[in-house]
Amino acid sequence: MISLYERYADLLVRYCVQAKPGDRVYVRSSCLAEPLLAPLYRALTAAGAHYDSKISIREEDRIFADTASDDQIFDVSPAERVIYETYDAFVTVRAPFNLKSMQSVSPDTKKKLGMAKGELHDIFSERSASGSLRWTQCENPTDAAAQECGES
Repeated sequence: MISLYERYADLLVRYCVQAKPGDRVYVRSSCLAEPLLAPLYRALTAAGAHYDSKISIREEDRIFADTASDDQIFDVSPAERVIYETYDAFVTVRAPFNLKSMQSVSPDTKKKLGMAKGELHDIFSERSASGSLRWTQCENPTDAAAQECGES
């Protein structure tokens, strides 16, 4: 019997990003989405796609915001730039640890963090609008997301 996560992964791969043999697909998530990520990687591989991933750890954004220098904040990773410029598809599986972890970060730091990602955001937007980048974003249930909605 096919699991719900396998069906979800199939939907993301075949319908949402329409992965084809040879496509380069970038998957972003947190380790909390592991029940979906394993079937997602299986479906991408079965479709003939090549995938890379960025799996976030708990408080990663907060640690960076609290400790990074301006030089570190405004440094655009060459690897990330290549991914944004050349990959065929992005799959973002939102699986937050804590939706309020950045709440006490200063507005100035938040502004800097946003500005630092501006170049990558522009590349993403232009490629998405031109049709050279397929992307999707989905939700994976977590305790933090349920708590935000007032659920258990």
